[in-house]
Amino acid sequence: MSKYIRQATSADLPAMMAITEQAKTALAADQIPQWQDGYPQSVDLQADIDAKLAWVLIVDGQIAGTATLLTTPDPTMLRSAMAPGKKRLIIVTLQSIASPSQMATMDSI
Repeated sequence: MSKYIRQATSADLPAMMAITEQAKTALAADQIPQWQDGYPQSVDLQADIDAKLAWVLIVDGQIAGTATLLTTPDPTMLRSAMAPGKKRLIIVTLQSIASPSQMATMDSI
């Protein structure tokens, strides 16, 4: 089984959106409110691709997951990190991670 991660391109957008929609459905089924307000949409993923922040997991030549890697502090995470009593600075944030449900059974993706 061949597995690797690479930067996403605009050609990956349809597969990324399909995976993201599956993830939204799974989150809703588990009563997790994240991504239930319409975000992320294709325009959001395209912006991440254009900014070179979007990555895809490739398994046997197929897109099997997607993620966004921020290299500047995320404002939400920064507020949490700088809460009273905490002395750390988050520099890199991996977020918007999604993979299709059939990948959940794979070992060590």
